[in-house]
Amino acid sequence: MIPKIILFCGLFLATYGSSVEKATSNPLFISFFNVQVFGKSKMSKPDVVKVLVDIVQRYDLIVIQEIRDIDEIAFPQLVDDVNAASNGAYSSILGTRVGRTSSKEQYGYIYKHERLQPVMQYEYNDRRDVFEREPYVVMFQRTAQYPGDQDIFNVIPLHAKPDDAVNEMNALVDVYDDSITMTGLVDAIIGGDLNADCSYVCSSCWSGVHLDDDPPFRWWIPNEDDTTVSTTDCAYDRIITTGQVTNNAFGAGIFYYDNAYGLSYEEAKDVSDHYPVEFYIYSMMRHILLLASFISLWIFTYAVCPEENSVADPLLVAAFNVRIFGKTKMGKRNVVKILVQIVLRYDLILIQEIRDITGTAFPALVQKVNEAAPPGVQYDMLIGEREGRTSSKEQYGFIYRTDRLGPTMNYRYTDVRGTFERPPFVVNFRRTTTTGVQKSFNFIPLHAKPSRQSAINEMNGLELVYGDSIIRTLTGDSVIAGDLNADCAVICKKCWNQIRLRNNPTYHWLIGDDVDTTTQNTNCSYDRIILTGRMVSRAFGGKVFPFDSHFGLSQDQALEVSDHYPVEFTII
Repeated sequence: MIPKIILFCGLFLATYGSSVEKATSNPLFISFFNVQVFGKSKMSKPDVVKVLVDIVQRYDLIVIQEIRDIDEIAFPQLVDDVNAASNGAYSSILGTRVGRTSSKEQYGYIYKHERLQPVMQYEYNDRRDVFEREPYVVMFQRTAQYPGDQDIFNVIPLHAKPDDAVNEMNALVDVYDDSITMTGLVDAIIGGDLNADCSYVCSSCWSGVHLDDDPPFRWWIPNEDDTTVSTTDCAYDRIITTGQVTNNAFGAGIFYYDNAYGLSYEEAKDVSDHYPVEFYIYSMMRHILLLASFISLWIFTYAVCPEENSVADPLLVAAFNVRIFGKTKMGKRNVVKILVQIVLRYDLILIQEIRDITGTAFPALVQKVNEAAPPGVQYDMLIGEREGRTSSKEQYGFIYRTDRLGPTMNYRYTDVRGTFERPPFVVNFRRTTTTGVQKSFNFIPLHAKPSRQSAINEMNGLELVYGDSIIRTLTGDSVIAGDLNADCAVICKKCWNQIRLRNNPTYHWLIGDDVDTTTQNTNCSYDRIILTGRMVSRAFGGKVFPFDSHFGLSQDQALEVSDHYPVEFTII
Protein backbone atom coordinates (compact mmCIF):
# COMPACT_ATOMS: atom_id res chain seq x y z
CA MET A 1 0.00 0.00 0.00
CA ILE A 2 2.75 2.46 0.98
CA PRO A 3 4.64 2.15 -2.34
CA LYS A 4 1.38 2.88 -4.19
CA ILE A 5 0.79 6.02 -2.09
CA ILE A 6 4.36 7.16 -2.66
CA LEU A 7 3.99 6.54 -6.37
CA PHE A 8 0.71 8.47 -6.44
CA CYS A 9 2.20 11.47 -4.60
CA GLY A 10 5.26 11.37 -6.81
CA LEU A 11 3.13 11.42 -9.94
CA PHE A 12 0.99 14.20 -8.47
CA LEU A 13 4.04 16.38 -7.81
CA ALA A 14 5.55 15.55 -11.19
CA THR A 15 2.30 16.72 -12.79
CA TYR A 16 1.65 19.78 -10.65
CA GLY A 17 5.12 20.58 -9.32
CA SER A 18 5.57 23.64 -11.53
CA SER A 19 2.15 24.88 -10.45
CA VAL A 20 3.10 24.50 -6.80
CA GLU A 21 6.25 26.48 -7.43
CA LYS A 22 4.34 29.28 -9.14
CA ALA A 23 1.67 29.38 -6.46
CA THR A 24 4.24 29.55 -3.67
CA SER A 25 7.10 31.55 -5.14
CA ASN A 26 5.04 34.01 -7.18
CA PRO A 27 2.04 35.19 -5.13
CA LEU A 28 0.03 38.29 -5.98
CA PHE A 29 1.63 41.47 -4.65
CA ILE A 30 -1.02 44.12 -3.90
CA SER A 31 -0.80 47.72 -2.68
CA PHE A 32 -2.88 50.76 -1.75
CA PHE A 33 -1.26 54.16 -2.25
CA ASN A 34 -2.58 57.67 -1.55
CA VAL A 35 -0.65 59.76 -4.07
CA GLN A 36 -1.32 63.17 -2.56
CA VAL A 37 -3.22 65.46 -4.99
CA PHE A 38 -2.39 63.36 -8.03
CA GLY A 39 -3.01 65.21 -11.27
CA LYS A 40 -1.44 67.08 -14.17
CA SER A 41 0.87 69.09 -11.93
CA LYS A 42 2.44 65.95 -10.45
CA MET A 43 2.68 64.28 -13.87
CA SER A 44 4.64 67.29 -15.16
CA LYS A 45 7.55 66.49 -12.82
CA PRO A 46 9.79 63.84 -14.48
CA ASP A 47 11.56 62.84 -11.26
CA VAL A 48 8.23 62.28 -9.51
CA VAL A 49 6.83 60.32 -12.45
CA LYS A 50 9.92 58.07 -12.51
CA VAL A 51 9.41 57.17 -8.85
CA LEU A 52 5.69 56.56 -9.37
CA VAL A 53 6.39 54.30 -12.35
CA ASP A 54 8.94 52.32 -10.33
CA ILE A 55 6.50 51.97 -7.44
CA VAL A 56 3.64 50.76 -9.65
CA GLN A 57 5.88 48.15 -11.28
CA ARG A 58 6.52 46.53 -7.88
CA TYR A 59 2.96 45.27 -7.79
CA ASP A 60 0.50 43.02 -9.57
CA LEU A 61 -2.30 45.34 -8.43
CA ILE A 62 -2.13 48.84 -6.96
CA VAL A 63 -5.04 51.07 -5.99
CA ILE A 64 -4.22 54.77 -6.35
CA GLN A 65 -6.20 57.25 -4.27
CA GLU A 66 -6.59 61.03 -4.27
CA ILE A 67 -6.67 61.36 -8.07
CA ARG A 68 -7.71 64.98 -8.59
CA ASP A 69 -7.84 65.79 -12.28
CA ILE A 70 -10.95 67.30 -13.81
CA ASP A 71 -9.67 66.52 -17.32
CA GLU A 72 -8.98 62.86 -16.42
CA ILE A 73 -5.74 62.71 -18.39
CA ALA A 74 -3.12 62.36 -15.62
CA PHE A 75 -4.01 58.80 -14.61
CA PRO A 76 -4.09 57.41 -18.18
CA GLN A 77 -0.75 59.16 -18.77
CA LEU A 78 0.74 57.42 -15.72
CA VAL A 79 -0.52 54.06 -16.98
CA ASP A 80 1.03 54.78 -20.39
CA ASP A 81 4.37 55.57 -18.73
CA VAL A 82 4.19 52.37 -16.68
CA ASN A 83 3.48 50.35 -19.81
CA ALA A 84 6.32 52.04 -21.68
CA ALA A 85 8.64 50.83 -18.91
CA SER A 86 7.12 47.34 -18.66
CA ASN A 87 6.41 46.40 -22.29
CA GLY A 88 2.68 46.87 -21.92
CA ALA A 89 2.21 44.65 -18.86
CA TYR A 90 -0.54 46.70 -17.19
CA SER A 91 -4.19 47.63 -17.63
CA SER A 92 -6.24 50.07 -15.58
CA ILE A 93 -9.65 50.99 -14.21
CA LEU A 94 -10.64 54.51 -13.23
CA GLY A 95 -13.64 55.12 -10.99
CA THR A 96 -16.06 58.03 -11.21
CA ARG A 97 -15.22 61.43 -9.74
CA VAL A 98 -16.65 61.57 -6.21
CA GLY A 99 -16.82 64.15 -3.42
CA ARG A 100 -19.26 66.63 -1.94
CA THR A 101 -17.15 69.68 -2.81
CA SER A 102 -15.61 70.91 -6.04
CA SER A 103 -12.38 69.10 -5.03
CA LYS A 104 -13.44 65.71 -6.30
CA GLU A 105 -11.32 62.55 -6.38
CA GLN A 106 -11.19 59.20 -8.14
CA TYR A 107 -9.97 55.72 -7.27
CA GLY A 108 -7.65 54.21 -9.87
CA TYR A 109 -6.64 50.57 -10.28
CA ILE A 110 -3.50 49.51 -12.16
CA TYR A 111 -3.06 45.75 -12.57
CA LYS A 112 -1.01 43.20 -14.49
CA HIS A 113 -3.42 41.78 -17.05
CA GLU A 114 -1.30 38.63 -17.35
CA ARG A 115 -2.15 37.82 -13.73
CA LEU A 116 -5.55 39.41 -13.05
CA GLN A 117 -8.70 40.35 -14.87
CA PRO A 118 -11.69 42.37 -13.62
CA VAL A 119 -15.01 40.54 -13.58
CA MET A 120 -17.29 43.25 -12.22
CA GLN A 121 -16.97 46.87 -11.13
CA TYR A 122 -19.38 49.36 -9.62
CA GLU A 123 -19.63 52.43 -7.44
CA TYR A 124 -21.18 51.72 -4.04
CA ASN A 125 -24.69 53.18 -3.80
CA ASP A 126 -24.29 55.37 -0.71
CA ARG A 127 -27.99 55.90 0.01
CA ARG A 128 -27.33 57.29 3.50
CA ASP A 129 -24.62 59.65 2.20
CA VAL A 130 -22.05 58.44 4.76
CA PHE A 131 -19.00 58.65 2.50
CA GLU A 132 -17.23 61.71 1.22
CA ARG A 133 -15.77 59.46 -1.50
CA GLU A 134 -17.83 56.30 -1.79
CA PRO A 135 -15.84 53.15 -2.68
CA TYR A 136 -15.47 52.01 -6.27
CA VAL A 137 -15.57 48.22 -5.90
CA VAL A 138 -13.90 45.83 -8.35
CA MET A 139 -14.13 42.05 -8.39
CA PHE A 140 -10.88 40.54 -9.69
CA GLN A 141 -10.21 37.01 -10.86
CA ARG A 142 -6.80 35.44 -11.31
CA THR A 143 -6.05 34.45 -14.87
CA ALA A 144 -5.88 30.68 -15.48
CA GLN A 145 -2.18 30.19 -14.75
CA TYR A 146 -2.50 27.26 -12.38
CA PRO A 147 -4.44 24.03 -12.97
CA GLY A 148 -7.84 24.20 -11.30
CA ASP A 149 -7.04 27.58 -9.80
CA GLN A 150 -9.46 30.47 -10.31
CA ASP A 151 -8.96 32.63 -7.20
CA ILE A 152 -11.43 35.49 -7.07
CA PHE A 153 -11.92 38.39 -4.65
CA ASN A 154 -13.42 41.86 -4.27
CA VAL A 155 -11.38 45.01 -3.68
CA ILE A 156 -13.04 47.77 -1.66
CA PRO A 157 -10.98 50.99 -1.52
CA LEU A 158 -11.59 53.95 0.74
CA HIS A 159 -10.05 57.37 1.18
CA ALA A 160 -11.90 58.40 4.33
CA LYS A 161 -12.77 61.98 5.17
CA PRO A 162 -10.38 62.84 8.03
CA ASP A 163 -13.03 64.37 10.32
CA ASP A 164 -15.47 61.52 9.73
CA ALA A 165 -13.09 58.56 9.68
CA VAL A 166 -14.83 56.49 12.39
CA ASN A 167 -18.27 56.76 10.75
CA GLU A 168 -16.89 55.90 7.32
CA MET A 169 -14.96 52.90 8.63
CA ASN A 170 -18.09 51.64 10.34
CA ALA A 171 -20.05 52.05 7.12
CA LEU A 172 -17.55 49.76 5.39
CA VAL A 173 -19.47 46.88 6.99
CA ASP A 174 -22.43 47.92 4.83
CA VAL A 175 -20.21 48.18 1.74
CA TYR A 176 -18.86 44.70 2.43
CA ASP A 177 -22.35 43.24 2.92
CA ASP A 178 -23.47 44.93 -0.29
CA SER A 179 -20.49 43.46 -2.17
CA ILE A 180 -21.59 39.97 -1.09
CA THR A 181 -25.03 40.69 -2.51
CA MET A 182 -23.61 42.15 -5.73
CA THR A 183 -20.94 39.53 -6.42
CA GLY A 184 -21.82 36.52 -4.28
CA LEU A 185 -18.31 36.63 -2.73
CA VAL A 186 -17.30 36.85 0.92
CA ASP A 187 -13.58 37.08 0.02
CA ALA A 188 -12.59 40.75 0.03
CA ILE A 189 -9.72 43.19 0.48
CA ILE A 190 -10.53 46.56 2.05
CA GLY A 191 -7.77 49.14 1.95
CA GLY A 192 -6.65 52.68 1.55
CA ASP A 193 -6.07 55.87 3.45
CA LEU A 194 -8.65 55.37 6.20
CA ASN A 195 -7.15 58.24 8.23
CA ALA A 196 -7.22 55.63 10.99
CA ASP A 197 -4.88 57.15 13.56
CA CYS A 198 -3.63 60.21 15.44
CA SER A 199 -6.14 63.07 15.82
CA TYR A 200 -8.72 61.48 13.49
CA VAL A 201 -9.13 58.21 15.41
CA CYS A 202 -8.10 58.59 19.04
CA SER A 203 -7.05 55.64 21.22
CA SER A 204 -10.41 55.53 23.00
CA CYS A 205 -12.27 55.79 19.68
CA TRP A 206 -11.31 52.28 18.58
CA SER A 207 -13.95 50.70 20.77
CA GLY A 208 -16.49 52.32 18.43
CA VAL A 209 -14.90 51.00 15.21
CA HIS A 210 -16.91 47.90 14.26
CA LEU A 211 -14.39 46.49 11.79
CA ASP A 212 -11.73 46.41 14.52
CA ASP A 213 -13.63 44.10 16.87
CA ASP A 214 -15.50 42.01 14.30
CA PRO A 215 -13.78 38.62 13.77
CA PRO A 216 -14.40 38.36 9.99
CA PHE A 217 -12.14 41.40 9.45
CA ARG A 218 -8.37 40.94 9.77
CA TRP A 219 -6.30 44.14 10.09
CA TRP A 220 -2.80 43.82 8.66
CA ILE A 221 -1.18 47.22 9.35
CA PRO A 222 -0.89 47.73 13.13
CA ASN A 223 -1.57 50.98 14.97
CA GLU A 224 2.09 51.48 15.85
CA ASP A 225 3.18 51.64 12.20
CA ASP A 226 3.86 54.96 10.49
CA THR A 227 2.47 55.19 6.95
CA THR A 228 3.34 58.88 6.48
CA VAL A 229 6.36 60.46 4.85
CA SER A 230 6.05 63.57 7.01
CA THR A 231 7.41 63.97 10.53
CA THR A 232 4.16 62.65 12.02
CA ASP A 233 3.92 59.05 13.25
CA CYS A 234 0.47 57.90 12.11
CA ALA A 235 -0.91 54.63 10.74
CA TYR A 236 -3.45 56.29 8.44
CA ASP A 237 -3.27 53.68 5.68
CA ARG A 238 -4.58 50.18 6.34
CA ILE A 239 -5.25 46.79 4.75
CA ILE A 240 -8.17 44.63 5.95
CA THR A 241 -9.05 41.18 4.62
CA THR A 242 -12.06 38.86 4.94
CA GLY A 243 -12.98 35.32 3.98
CA GLN A 244 -10.46 33.04 2.30
CA VAL A 245 -8.21 35.99 1.46
CA THR A 246 -7.24 36.19 5.15
CA ASN A 247 -5.98 32.59 5.06
CA ASN A 248 -3.95 33.23 1.92
CA ALA A 249 -2.54 36.66 2.82
CA PHE A 250 0.86 37.30 4.35
CA GLY A 251 3.70 39.77 4.48
CA ALA A 252 1.82 43.03 4.98
CA GLY A 253 4.02 46.06 5.39
CA ILE A 254 4.93 49.55 4.24
CA PHE A 255 7.09 50.37 1.24
CA TYR A 256 9.48 53.13 2.29
CA TYR A 257 10.24 54.39 -1.18
CA ASP A 258 12.42 57.21 0.10
CA ASN A 259 14.89 54.71 1.58
CA ALA A 260 14.52 52.30 -1.34
CA TYR A 261 15.28 54.97 -3.97
CA GLY A 262 17.62 57.17 -1.91
CA LEU A 263 15.31 60.19 -1.87
CA SER A 264 15.63 63.19 0.41
CA TYR A 265 12.69 64.18 2.58
CA GLU A 266 11.67 66.91 0.13
CA GLU A 267 11.99 64.60 -2.89
CA ALA A 268 9.83 61.99 -1.16
CA LYS A 269 7.22 64.61 -0.24
CA ASP A 270 7.06 65.65 -3.90
CA VAL A 271 5.78 62.13 -4.61
CA SER A 272 3.33 61.92 -1.70
CA ASP A 273 2.88 62.45 2.00
CA HIS A 274 1.94 58.76 2.35
CA TYR A 275 3.81 55.49 1.81
CA PRO A 276 2.19 52.59 -0.07
CA VAL A 277 0.92 49.77 2.13
CA GLU A 278 1.34 46.32 0.65
CA PHE A 279 0.82 42.59 1.14
CA TYR A 280 0.92 39.25 -0.68
CA ILE A 281 -1.78 36.71 -1.52
CA TYR A 282 -0.91 33.11 -2.19
CA SER A 283 -2.92 31.09 -4.65
CA MET A 284 -5.70 29.17 -2.92
CA MET A 285 -4.60 26.13 -4.95
CA ARG A 286 -1.35 26.32 -3.00
CA HIS A 287 -2.92 24.71 0.08
CA ILE A 288 -4.01 21.62 -1.86
CA LEU A 289 -0.67 21.22 -3.57
CA LEU A 290 1.37 21.86 -0.43
CA LEU A 291 -0.71 19.27 1.41
CA ALA A 292 0.19 16.69 -1.22
CA SER A 293 3.85 17.66 -0.87
CA PHE A 294 3.78 17.24 2.89
CA ILE A 295 2.00 13.87 2.61
CA SER A 296 4.84 12.68 0.40
CA LEU A 297 7.38 14.09 2.83
CA TRP A 298 5.70 12.41 5.82
CA ILE A 299 5.57 9.02 4.13
CA PHE A 300 9.16 9.29 2.98
CA THR A 301 10.39 10.38 6.40
CA TYR A 302 8.53 7.98 8.63
CA ALA A 303 7.71 4.98 6.41
CA VAL A 304 10.74 4.77 4.15
CA CYS A 305 13.32 6.15 6.60
CA PRO A 306 12.51 4.77 10.06
CA GLU A 307 16.12 5.26 11.15
CA GLU A 308 15.22 8.92 11.69
CA ASN A 309 15.13 8.26 15.44
CA SER A 310 18.60 6.71 15.66
CA VAL A 311 21.36 7.74 18.05
CA ALA A 312 22.46 11.37 17.82
CA ASP A 313 25.76 12.28 16.15
CA PRO A 314 26.02 16.08 16.37
CA LEU A 315 27.01 18.25 13.43
CA LEU A 316 28.72 21.59 14.06
CA VAL A 317 27.58 24.11 11.45
CA ALA A 318 28.63 27.73 10.84
CA ALA A 319 28.07 30.77 8.63
CA PHE A 320 31.04 33.10 8.12
CA ASN A 321 31.34 36.34 6.17
CA VAL A 322 35.03 36.33 5.22
CA ARG A 323 35.25 39.95 4.16
CA ILE A 324 36.31 40.34 0.51
CA PHE A 325 37.57 36.79 0.18
CA GLY A 326 39.68 36.34 -2.92
CA LYS A 327 43.21 35.94 -4.25
CA THR A 328 44.59 38.79 -2.11
CA LYS A 329 43.45 37.13 1.11
CA MET A 330 44.66 33.73 -0.09
CA GLY A 331 48.06 35.32 -0.70
CA LYS A 332 48.51 36.03 3.03
CA ARG A 333 49.96 32.94 4.69
CA ASN A 334 48.97 33.86 8.25
CA VAL A 335 45.40 34.62 7.20
CA VAL A 336 45.07 31.34 5.30
CA LYS A 337 46.37 29.43 8.32
CA ILE A 338 43.58 30.90 10.50
CA LEU A 339 40.92 30.32 7.85
CA VAL A 340 41.96 26.67 7.49
CA GLN A 341 41.77 26.13 11.27
CA ILE A 342 38.34 27.79 11.37
CA VAL A 343 36.98 25.57 8.57
CA LEU A 344 38.40 22.42 10.20
CA ARG A 345 36.37 23.24 13.30
CA TYR A 346 33.11 22.51 11.43
CA ASP A 347 31.28 19.73 9.63
CA LEU A 348 29.65 22.34 7.40
CA ILE A 349 30.45 26.01 6.94
CA LEU A 350 28.92 28.66 4.69
CA ILE A 351 31.41 31.21 3.37
CA GLN A 352 30.05 34.57 2.20
CA GLU A 353 31.51 37.54 0.35
CA ILE A 354 33.61 35.48 -2.04
CA ARG A 355 34.82 38.09 -4.53
CA ASP A 356 37.08 36.44 -7.05
CA ILE A 357 36.48 36.83 -10.76
CA THR A 358 39.04 34.09 -11.51
CA GLY A 359 37.21 31.50 -9.41
CA THR A 360 40.48 30.13 -7.99
CA ALA A 361 40.57 31.38 -4.38
CA PHE A 362 37.79 29.23 -2.93
CA PRO A 363 39.02 25.92 -4.42
CA ALA A 364 42.52 26.85 -3.19
CA LEU A 365 41.17 27.28 0.34
CA VAL A 366 39.46 23.88 0.21
CA GLN A 367 42.70 22.31 -1.00
CA LYS A 368 44.58 23.84 1.97
CA VAL A 369 41.87 22.54 4.33
CA ASN A 370 42.26 19.00 2.98
CA GLU A 371 46.03 19.17 3.28
CA ALA A 372 45.64 20.05 6.98
CA ALA A 373 42.73 17.70 7.72
CA PRO A 374 43.26 14.65 9.99
CA PRO A 375 43.81 11.28 8.27
CA GLY A 376 40.59 9.90 6.82
CA VAL A 377 38.84 13.28 6.88
CA GLN A 378 38.01 14.85 3.53
CA TYR A 379 36.24 18.12 2.70
CA ASP A 380 34.42 19.03 -0.49
CA MET A 381 32.78 22.23 -1.71
CA LEU A 382 29.82 23.77 -3.51
CA ILE A 383 29.86 27.31 -4.84
CA GLY A 384 27.03 29.37 -6.28
CA GLU A 385 26.94 31.78 -9.18
CA ARG A 386 28.49 35.23 -9.00
CA GLU A 387 25.73 37.54 -7.78
CA GLY A 388 25.23 41.29 -7.47
CA ARG A 389 23.84 44.24 -9.38
CA THR A 390 27.20 46.03 -9.56
CA SER A 391 30.61 44.95 -10.86
CA SER A 392 31.50 43.89 -7.28
CA LYS A 393 29.90 40.46 -7.45
CA GLU A 394 29.94 37.80 -4.75
CA GLN A 395 29.38 34.07 -4.36
CA TYR A 396 28.09 31.80 -1.63
CA GLY A 397 30.34 28.83 -0.91
CA PHE A 398 29.80 25.71 1.22
CA ILE A 399 32.58 23.51 2.61
CA TYR A 400 31.52 20.20 4.17
CA ARG A 401 32.99 16.99 5.57
CA THR A 402 32.18 14.22 3.12
CA ASP A 403 32.18 11.52 5.81
CA ARG A 404 29.46 13.39 7.73
CA LEU A 405 27.09 14.84 5.12
CA GLY A 406 26.68 15.66 1.45
CA PRO A 407 24.47 17.69 -0.90
CA THR A 408 21.48 16.07 -2.61
CA MET A 409 20.20 19.16 -4.43
CA ASN A 410 21.27 22.75 -5.00
CA TYR A 411 19.80 25.66 -6.91
CA ARG A 412 19.83 29.42 -7.24
CA TYR A 413 16.57 30.95 -5.97
CA THR A 414 14.65 32.48 -8.87
CA ASP A 415 14.22 36.06 -7.68
CA VAL A 416 11.31 37.04 -9.92
CA ARG A 417 10.68 40.27 -7.98
CA GLY A 418 14.30 41.45 -7.87
CA THR A 419 14.26 41.56 -4.06
CA PHE A 420 17.78 40.32 -3.44
CA GLU A 421 21.13 41.90 -4.20
CA ARG A 422 22.57 38.38 -3.95
CA PRO A 423 19.80 35.75 -4.33
CA PRO A 424 20.27 32.72 -2.05
CA PHE A 425 22.06 29.62 -3.32
CA VAL A 426 20.00 26.93 -1.59
CA VAL A 427 21.47 23.49 -0.79
CA ASN A 428 19.75 20.41 0.62
CA PHE A 429 22.19 18.41 2.73
CA ARG A 430 21.77 14.85 3.94
CA ARG A 431 23.84 12.98 6.50
CA THR A 432 26.09 10.31 5.00
CA THR A 433 26.24 8.46 8.33
CA THR A 434 23.45 6.28 9.73
CA THR A 435 23.48 8.07 13.09
CA GLY A 436 21.96 11.41 13.96
CA VAL A 437 18.38 12.51 14.44
CA GLN A 438 18.14 15.20 11.74
CA LYS A 439 18.82 13.30 8.54
CA SER A 440 18.43 16.11 6.02
CA PHE A 441 17.83 19.85 5.91
CA ASN A 442 17.96 22.84 3.62
CA PHE A 443 20.56 25.56 4.01
CA ILE A 444 19.35 28.97 2.81
CA PRO A 445 22.19 31.53 2.86
CA LEU A 446 21.87 35.30 2.66
CA HIS A 447 24.30 38.19 2.63
CA ALA A 448 21.84 41.09 2.71
CA LYS A 449 22.53 44.46 1.15
CA PRO A 450 23.51 46.82 4.01
CA SER A 451 20.89 49.51 3.55
CA ARG A 452 17.84 49.69 5.80
CA GLN A 453 15.02 49.12 3.36
CA SER A 454 17.00 46.60 1.32
CA ALA A 455 17.86 44.54 4.38
CA ILE A 456 14.23 44.63 5.56
CA ASN A 457 12.94 43.65 2.11
CA GLU A 458 15.50 40.87 1.76
CA MET A 459 14.73 39.40 5.18
CA ASN A 460 11.02 39.53 4.37
CA GLY A 461 11.76 37.95 0.99
CA LEU A 462 13.20 34.94 2.80
CA GLU A 463 9.61 33.83 3.46
CA LEU A 464 9.21 33.18 -0.26
CA VAL A 465 12.61 31.48 -0.48
CA TYR A 466 11.64 29.18 2.37
CA GLY A 467 8.25 28.34 0.82
CA ASP A 468 9.93 27.64 -2.51
CA SER A 469 12.49 25.35 -0.82
CA ILE A 470 9.71 23.22 0.69
CA ILE A 471 8.28 22.58 -2.75
CA ARG A 472 11.62 21.81 -4.35
CA THR A 473 13.07 19.59 -1.63
CA LEU A 474 9.99 18.23 0.19
CA THR A 475 11.26 19.29 3.60
CA GLY A 476 10.34 22.20 5.84
CA ASP A 477 13.44 21.68 8.01
CA SER A 478 15.74 24.57 7.15
CA VAL A 479 18.66 26.67 8.30
CA ILE A 480 18.57 30.30 7.22
CA ALA A 481 21.88 31.94 8.01
CA GLY A 482 24.38 34.57 7.04
CA ASP A 483 25.27 38.23 7.33
CA LEU A 484 21.76 39.67 7.34
CA ASN A 485 23.06 43.11 8.37
CA ALA A 486 20.40 42.78 11.05
CA ASP A 487 21.43 45.42 13.59
CA CYS A 488 22.84 48.87 14.38
CA ALA A 489 22.48 51.56 11.70
CA VAL A 490 21.00 49.13 9.17
CA ILE A 491 18.13 47.75 11.27
CA CYS A 492 16.92 50.14 13.97
CA LYS A 493 15.00 48.90 17.01
CA LYS A 494 11.65 50.15 15.69
CA CYS A 495 12.32 48.44 12.35
CA TRP A 496 11.87 44.96 13.79
CA ASN A 497 8.08 45.13 13.63
CA GLN A 498 8.43 45.30 9.83
CA ILE A 499 10.42 42.05 9.65
CA ARG A 500 8.02 39.17 9.28
CA LEU A 501 10.51 36.41 10.05
CA ARG A 502 11.06 38.00 13.44
CA ASN A 503 7.36 38.08 14.31
CA ASN A 504 6.38 34.68 12.89
CA PRO A 505 6.75 31.73 15.32
CA THR A 506 7.63 29.49 12.36
CA TYR A 507 11.10 31.03 12.45
CA HIS A 508 13.34 30.49 15.50
CA TRP A 509 16.23 32.97 15.86
CA LEU A 510 19.31 31.49 17.54
CA ILE A 511 21.53 34.59 17.67
CA GLY A 512 20.13 37.31 19.92
CA ASP A 513 20.17 41.07 19.35
CA ASP A 514 22.71 41.51 22.15
CA VAL A 515 25.36 39.26 20.52
CA ASP A 516 28.25 41.10 18.86
CA THR A 517 29.18 39.26 15.64
CA THR A 518 31.86 41.75 14.55
CA THR A 519 35.61 41.85 15.22
CA GLN A 520 35.61 45.64 15.15
CA ASN A 521 34.92 48.08 18.00
CA THR A 522 31.24 48.11 17.03
CA ASN A 523 28.68 46.05 18.93
CA CYS A 524 26.37 44.76 16.21
CA SER A 525 24.53 41.49 15.73
CA TYR A 526 24.72 41.48 11.95
CA ASP A 527 25.07 37.71 11.49
CA ARG A 528 22.13 35.46 12.35
CA ILE A 529 20.96 31.85 12.37
CA ILE A 530 17.25 31.11 11.90
CA LEU A 531 15.74 27.63 12.12
CA THR A 532 12.45 26.18 10.86
CA GLY A 533 10.56 22.91 11.11
CA ARG A 534 12.01 20.10 13.18
CA MET A 535 15.37 21.88 13.22
CA VAL A 536 14.00 24.08 16.00
CA SER A 537 13.95 21.13 18.43
CA ARG A 538 17.02 19.43 16.98
CA ALA A 539 19.55 22.24 17.17
CA PHE A 540 21.15 24.17 20.01
CA GLY A 541 24.06 26.35 21.05
CA GLY A 542 23.79 29.34 18.70
CA LYS A 543 26.80 31.61 19.36
CA VAL A 544 29.78 33.33 17.77
CA PHE A 545 33.23 31.78 17.49
CA PRO A 546 35.63 34.54 18.66
CA PHE A 547 38.61 33.36 16.63
CA ASP A 548 40.75 36.30 17.74
CA SER A 549 40.80 35.29 21.40
CA HIS A 550 40.85 31.58 20.51
CA PHE A 551 43.98 31.92 18.38
CA GLY A 552 45.54 34.79 20.36
CA LEU A 553 45.24 37.40 17.59
CA SER A 554 45.40 41.17 17.93
CA GLN A 555 42.49 43.16 16.55
CA ASP A 556 44.51 44.12 13.48
CA GLN A 557 45.40 40.48 12.85
CA ALA A 558 41.75 39.46 13.28
CA LEU A 559 40.57 42.15 10.88
CA GLU A 560 42.93 40.79 8.23
CA VAL A 561 40.89 37.59 8.43
CA SER A 562 37.49 39.29 8.58
CA ASP A 563 35.47 42.00 10.27
CA HIS A 564 32.91 39.29 11.22
CA TYR A 565 33.03 36.28 13.51
CA PRO A 566 31.57 32.97 12.38
CA VAL A 567 28.18 32.20 13.93
CA GLU A 568 27.71 28.54 14.78
CA PHE A 569 25.30 25.98 16.18
CA THR A 570 24.97 22.23 16.68
CA ILE A 571 22.50 19.84 15.02
CA ILE A 572 21.74 16.54 16.75
